[in-house]
Amino acid sequence: MLWATLAFVLIVLCHGSTAGPFAKALENAESRIEKAVHDSSRRDRALEIVKKAKGLLHEHAAQEKKTWNDVIQLTRARGTTKATLEDALAPLQHDAEDTQTKVVELRFQLVGVLTREEWHQVFPIPPKPK
Repeated sequence: MLWATLAFVLIVLCHGSTAGPFAKALENAESRIEKAVHDSSRRDRALEIVKKAKGLLHEHAAQEKKTWNDVIQLTRARGTTKATLEDALAPLQHDAEDTQTKVVELRFQLVGVLTREEWHQVFPIPPKPK
């Protein structure tokens, strides 16, 4: 089981954060909101929601980085047990679940602020890969 844990660590390290596609979608959201939303009060609310979501994802990324650094240090010690690694990874799992729940709540808030047309301007459907 120790090997499975190490494999998981390597997969996450090679493939990046668990923040997911919503973080990628938020990269240009602010500038698109500025262009798409003409009502200033709704625009300000949408920008506030995006700012909160980005903040949550940034905090999660920092926690994730710290946890992985701790796990890497543990894997260098010959006497590290499976239980020790699981204990080190537990806060990451909790933080990921908590962050995902909060980001989903913020997404629903944003859905309530933007019209359907604005939503599609802010979050356009990506082209299909060739």
